[in-house]
Amino acid sequence: MIFKKIGVCYGPSCTTTGAQKIQKILEQTYGDDDVEIVARTCCGRCKRTNSIVIDDEIIVSDLSPKNIQRNFIADPQSAIEKAKKEKSESDEKLDSMLSDGLLL
Repeated sequence: MIFKKIGVCYGPSCTTTGAQKIQKILEQTYGDDDVEIVARTCCGRCKRTNSIVIDDEIIVSDLSPKNIQRNFIADPQSAIEKAKKEKSESDEKLDSMLSDGLLL
């Protein structure tokens, strides 16, 4: 398995849009694969609910009980790579705004 832990966001937005169902689906899918599935506090992606955190590092968002199979379980490596790319692009944009003095 390419990861050892999945944290399911239980922030207010994620809780009301299916966090418990997502956790149950992940437990059913990975429960026998030595992957720890845990509830966690809000990961700050409230506009992009639901979110999971892979190995306390990579946040995969825009999940739901209906699309988690297609958007994560079917190809977790691609979902993780997409999340890494989005984070990198976001970090670059923030760095650019800071160096241009747009953020103080």
